[in-house]
Amino acid sequence: TSPLEGAEIFYDVNALAAMWQWRPLAAVALTAAARVDRLELGRRGLEWPGYPLRNSDWDRGHTARSFNVGVVWRMSDDDTLRFGVARGVQLPKSFDLGGFVLPVPPVGYVTGVPTLEPTSVDNLEVGWSHEVAALDAKLEITAFNGRTERIVASVGGADFLHGIVGMPANIGASVATGVELALHAGRDEGWRWGVSYTPLHIDDRFDGGRTVATTLVDFEHT
Repeated sequence: TSPLEGAEIFYDVNALAAMWQWRPLAAVALTAAARVDRLELGRRGLEWPGYPLRNSDWDRGHTARSFNVGVVWRMSDDDTLRFGVARGVQLPKSFDLGGFVLPVPPVGYVTGVPTLEPTSVDNLEVGWSHEVAALDAKLEITAFNGRTERIVASVGGADFLHGIVGMPANIGASVATGVELALHAGRDEGWRWGVSYTPLHIDDRFDGGRTVATTLVDFEHT
């Protein structure tokens, strides 16, 4: 823990993963992967006077599931269609899980907490690529939609009743929708060049009472 020393935050992660590849047709390939992570959290060391949390509060676990499915269809020598759907999981940082502890006398502590949930990101995308023979280049167009759930804000909350004047919190969701347009060339040796453009719309859907001022999170205007 830091800047107040004398304790340690730790966790063990056990994971099980599998992947399957299948080619039902000569021009079609499917890849599917899945993973399950089990996080066991813990704390050992000093429990400082007035600190509202005990080491036993960290005796908890989380189970996180993630997957990735992709289909590629080679429509012709020049055209390829791609479809993908995936879920990724991001575990909270040790900083947010209790590694940061700052006494603020006489009112209480700013501290990480063990109750945070992992953040998940679901993404859906469809892409098309085309070989541009005249430029010896490749044109790629990809449309995507991604939803991030249980976003962690390091300054997202407080529990004044128990003497916590600042703590991280899961604050809600954010949805990103966009299209990526790219043209690039250059293979093997020699010069490479590329140009891309990505119009993007982001819609933050934070829980009631959560504002930019209280969370310092604002994806919509980033």
